[in-house]
Amino acid sequence: MGDFKQININLFQRARINWLTVPYWIYGLISMAMIAALLALFYLSLKHGLNYQQIVYADLHSQIQAHNDEAFGFMTLQELEKKLAFNNQAVIEIEKPRLSFSDTLREIDKARPAGALIAEIDIESRKAVVKGFSPDHNHVARLLEGLQDNVRFNKVTVISSIMDEKTDATRFTMEFELEVEKK
Repeated sequence: MGDFKQININLFQRARINWLTVPYWIYGLISMAMIAALLALFYLSLKHGLNYQQIVYADLHSQIQAHNDEAFGFMTLQELEKKLAFNNQAVIEIEKPRLSFSDTLREIDKARPAGALIAEIDIESRKAVVKGFSPDHNHVARLLEGLQDNVRFNKVTVISSIMDEKTDATRFTMEFELEVEKK
């Protein structure tokens, strides 16, 4: 048998690839992909920062608006004085003495002599007009005297006192000013 040449075959060992044999354009492509990925990450980072800044801006803007609303809510001293004067006038109006219609009717009824009938009472502002019937002029005179003696009634005058021949009754109309009840 002749000379044998020994060949070693190792099935567990990989063959080595020489990087120098890979074409150069692949290196360029890989580096461009890495640069694009870095730029995309940089863009996403800036976009996230911009969104955060916009949220902070909106929050600060709403705080400033609320502060401005509060600041403009304050009145100047002159406006405050005007408002206080107006409120003071309103309080004075409320505290003014008022007419009590039920007390006025009670006082008129006290002054009315027996036999006299009051048919109508018109009260407007501080003036009252009383219309009614009585048996004669003496009853009208006593009603006039009773109203004049009352401190609630001023300037009591008889406007008319007419004797009706058919009914034998006197129809009268009186007018007077009401004095306000002081508290």
